[in-house]
Amino acid sequence: MLNDIPNHRDHRGALPIARPAHRYRIAKSVARRWIGSPPCLRCPADLRVTRVLVGRRLSDARWWFSSLLAALLCCVATPAALAAPVLTTLGPPATTGDGPLSVAFSPGGGLLVTANEADDSISVFSVSAGGVLTPVGSRSATGDSPRSLAFSPNGRLLATANTTADTVSVFLVSVGGALAPVGFPTATGQHPVSVAFRISR
Repeated sequence: MLNDIPNHRDHRGALPIARPAHRYRIAKSVARRWIGSPPCLRCPADLRVTRVLVGRRLSDARWWFSSLLAALLCCVATPAALAAPVLTTLGPPATTGDGPLSVAFSPGGGLLVTANEADDSISVFSVSAGGVLTPVGSRSATGDSPRSLAFSPNGRLLATANTTADTVSVFLVSVGGALAPVGFPTATGQHPVSVAFRISR
């Protein structure tokens, strides 16, 4: 294979070696023989590595190592491997309150809640094994403009950050997903936009 590639001698008159760009093509051919012949992308990494190999003078051993590594990376990066994931809608869209801004799953994944900023409420849905949502009861009132919500690690509590009211609301969560407020909303600093529970260790 080397006999078919134009060669040149180095500055010491050493034995002919393949030019940098040709080395890369030879290495890519070797890589394809090792791992099969998947479609090879002409990706930015491919072109960038080629420019580096052409533009820098390294020892012959390092040329070959760099070329072969780059060729292997480009050959294994098939279009199928880099394709964007496909999203599939599960069941019909579920109706929430007005202006939902954030959602959260319960720790076990059996409940989904939304913070509805425009009507100051929380919507609760049960989640089937197939991902279909079913409303649980009616919406629960929060403080003004809930923007964020979070379940406690055991899933028994739910808290919301009420931005306009400068408060946090906390709810007890029943096994079926019904919410019961715990006391009254608690004052915070101005405009809370996020809420989280500490994980006990």
